[in-house]
Amino acid sequence: MKTLKTYPLPFVSEKKSESSKKSGPSLVEYEIPYLGAEDVIDEVITLLAKLENDRRETKKTLKDEKKRTEMLSSKIDNLSEQRLQALPEAVQKGKMSFEPCC
Repeated sequence: MKTLKTYPLPFVSEKKSESSKKSGPSLVEYEIPYLGAEDVIDEVITLLAKLENDRRETKKTLKDEKKRTEMLSSKIDNLSEQRLQALPEAVQKGKMSFEPCC
């Protein structure tokens, strides 16, 4: 069976508490260095909130664009229908104004 080697924790300083100095066995408190995890979490939350706002704005813009597309399509359909109704009338009026040449 192999024995495991133990290594000291990097960047951790040992600090004995006042109460352990006075009484029996010594307890060691470890002072953990500041890693900035809270700042990172805050930044991640901020970025997630910005992404959510952008998603909502994009969704609203897409909805507006779809409405605009439907409106423009409806206008095109109406203009096409008006033209289809007016064109035969214009052709008939034009033919009646011509005199037969033969």
